[in-house]
Amino acid sequence: MKSAKKIAALGLASALAVAVAGSWVANRILLREGEPAPRFAGTILSEPSDAILKRACFDCHSNETRWPWYSYLPPVSSLIVWDVADARSHVNFSRWDQLAVDKQGKLARKMIEEVTDDSMPLPRYLWLHQDAVVTDAELTQLKSDVLAKYGEGPVHDHEDDED
Repeated sequence: MKSAKKIAALGLASALAVAVAGSWVANRILLREGEPAPRFAGTILSEPSDAILKRACFDCHSNETRWPWYSYLPPVSSLIVWDVADARSHVNFSRWDQLAVDKQGKLARKMIEEVTDDSMPLPRYLWLHQDAVVTDAELTQLKSDVLAKYGEGPVHDHEDDED
């Protein structure tokens, strides 16, 4: 009877190891190989503000995502891939130059609103990425640059209500 339990345990452990390894390989291919190339190399707001954006936002909101080791582990990998895809669907700084200036302004003002109310960066992202916290001084810098570049205006328009 003991040998049957050992065989069952060994089979279960082997199946689990194969599943984890297969998932890791699949996620590595999906995350790395399917990653779009970074595009936009211009200035979004200003050099100081762009440094803040790169540190706090680009892992999710650009094609320059730095995938941490745990992003390859199931089931965490699925959540991270979904979060990044969802984030890019709202704003992708790698494609900033493809947006009309008025759309850039609306997105920039919306970004300020979401950082101000602590909904961005996502609280669950900050658990492991304390370097992404935007300080009050940095938020002031971002607000100043958004106002200087895009002026005051609406955050949402009718088509944005679907987001």
